[in-house]
Amino acid sequence: MLFDFVFFKKENYSFLEVMLVGFFYSSISIFLSYLSFKEYASLFSVFLTTLSLIPFVVSRIKNDEFLDFKLKQSSRILLVHSDTLLLFMAMFMGISLSYMTWYTLVDFQLRPLLFEAQTNIVNKINGRFSNFFKSSIFIGILSNNLKVLSFVAIFGLLYGFGSLFILVWNASVLGYALGNYFLNLLNSGFAMALSRSFLRYFTHGLLEILAYFVASLASGIIFMALVRKDFRRANFNIILRDVIELFTIAIVILVVAAFIEVYITPFFY
Repeated sequence: MLFDFVFFKKENYSFLEVMLVGFFYSSISIFLSYLSFKEYASLFSVFLTTLSLIPFVVSRIKNDEFLDFKLKQSSRILLVHSDTLLLFMAMFMGISLSYMTWYTLVDFQLRPLLFEAQTNIVNKINGRFSNFFKSSIFIGILSNNLKVLSFVAIFGLLYGFGSLFILVWNASVLGYALGNYFLNLLNSGFAMALSRSFLRYFTHGLLEILAYFVASLASGIIFMALVRKDFRRANFNIILRDVIELFTIAIVILVVAAFIEVYITPFFY
């Protein structure tokens, strides 16, 4: 499989390696979706990207589920999972940068076809919160993010790694938003447009994605434990405690992210 060729079956990966692989697979998926299913390219590219990254995600979650049995102190929970979360973030950033890059580079006539679904969802979100007070916007954004978090958890528990599809989808949406905002500011200069685009979306966006990955990791761990019948072990309660704490941490991160998006991010644009 191409996954084995790119990763050379390594056990340890660097942040840059995973980011480049996320960029590579999503780029290939965008163009394959255009060649295969032009009318549904914007969604099919997300599906192909998800499919190609499952082996990596499975290997990491299996490793973390094994580490949970060695976890004795709850205070070490984030330390134990930090490497996996960091690599997941690298993968997400690679996918987002891929969608941003190709949105800015492809012919403008192809953009509505390749990024139709992403365009629709961004326009819908912008329209939903454009005429509200900040307190209402905060509640609305937080409610929407918690809904996404619940979908991540449900897809992860029911379909194993179905949450990866939700995460890749969000990466594609963020990539489109970055690319669109970048092109709108390009007259002010490349460096200025790029920095303002990242400040607008990454100041809160990275925290939101971190929360989703924490939830995805938690649901993946419990799914793997159920599949492997680890619930029969005496120390299965360690995994349950770990999962509950991870979901709690994810919710707290979303609250902080929503606050930053509403009260801090607007200063950058």
